Amino acid sequence: MSQTLQERILYGSTEDRTCGGDAEPTTILRSWSAVRGPESFPLGTLKGSIYSSDDRVEAESYCLTQASGIALGLALQGEVTVSQAERSVTLHPGQFTFYAGTQPFAVRAPAAHKYLVVTIPLFTIGLRLIDLSGMLAAGVPGPLTSSTLLSETLTTLATSQSELSPRARQQCGNAVVALIQGVISDHQADEEPTRMLSLFNLLAQSVEHHLTEEALDAESLAAAHHLSARYVRQIFAARQSTVSRYVRERRLEHARSDLVHPALATHSVAAIGRHWGFHDAAVFSRAFKAQYGQPPQTYRRMHSRL
Repeated sequence: MSQTLQERILYGSTEDRTCGGDAEPTTILRSWSAVRGPESFPLGTLKGSIYSSDDRVEAESYCLTQASGIALGLALQGEVTVSQAERSVTLHPGQFTFYAGTQPFAVRAPAAHKYLVVTIPLFTIGLRLIDLSGMLAAGVPGPLTSSTLLSETLTTLATSQSELSPRARQQCGNAVVALIQGVISDHQADEEPTRMLSLFNLLAQSVEHHLTEEALDAESLAAAHHLSARYVRQIFAARQSTVSRYVRERRLEHARSDLVHPALATHSVAAIGRHWGFHDAAVFSRAFKAQYGQPPQTYRRMHSRL
């Protein structure tokens, strides 16, 4: 093993210090031995990457992606420390934290380790970065059932994902998203006023049950739950959203899932869009592309392969 400090660049060029235009996010890696990886694999809208080394490693963001997203870092073996926004947390096997890909961060390991990074587009979990500010580079409480389930699921996927079919990975990705949302909800329960959080969860559940109905707005939700429309808007505003935006995002997410569901393979893209409230095919296509980066036809073709 070489004792000489080796320095190399991951995901970009040292010449592009502004990281402008289409430049890729860049990380400076200082390693005292070869770093293996990343071993990357897709999980629906998520992406997993596994890094490992037999010695200590220091990685710092050099220039950052403009895309809106966060990373979940999980220690698989050894000890890993994640730092961001003047906070730092040390992870042991099975422990994880979140950090923002659009802000400077550092990942350090003092010895041999194995580390999983899951990149998560914010639209996937229906939140804004401000909603997660209290969780960045912070310890996630271990006793929470949601945290334990997420950790165990990701640990299992890290070792066996190569055995899964593309469709199975898609479904596992959906399950991971649900678990991440559960972890975030449990964490935020300690930070938000209990009544506001409870009402949001109640309203969100109501939205899920009535997504295919035309009249789904602040007024209809308020009437169904004996609240004022103004207060309903305040509840969603507290989460940096609006009723209409939340409804649109949930409809698009259901449409995305239906597009790759094998039982709906004979249903046209337009029919699926209409079922979820998008009666104009062009409007559906534009909204879907804005949310997922691809038109619905392209998304279905790329994600429906066995």
